[in-house]
Amino acid sequence: MRVIGSLLRFFAFLFNLALCLSLFFLALLVMSSGKHNIQLSPVPLKGSTLTHTLLIASIYGFVSMVLALRRGRGGRFAMLAWNVLIAVLLLWTPFRGQFSFQGKEHLTIDLWVFAASALALAGSWLQFKARPGGPPR
Repeated sequence: MRVIGSLLRFFAFLFNLALCLSLFFLALLVMSSGKHNIQLSPVPLKGSTLTHTLLIASIYGFVSMVLALRRGRGGRFAMLAWNVLIAVLLLWTPFRGQFSFQGKEHLTIDLWVFAASALALAGSWLQFKARPGGPPR
């Protein structure tokens, strides 16, 4: 059971690193081009507000991962909150009025991304519950 918990926690860090790097470089790319014309369906923002929010969110994700590696439980809460936010945004998106799936492939990809997000959420929960200096409870 400890091995599965360790793998889930490792996956949570890996998922968050990939997500934060993607959001960070996307925001930097859009900011450097000067055209704030990106659209992400899970995020109900547009234009420069979306770009700046992605940049701030990616930085928050990086900081939350660093804090989760520290010994205190308070620091680990930031990563748990980040993963809850990501899972809620991904789960909430299909229920918004202006959203529609564009084929079976789109639905399949979204389900895989949500499943990865749910695994990352489970891993961040285990990281939050871990005892300082020992395996999780």
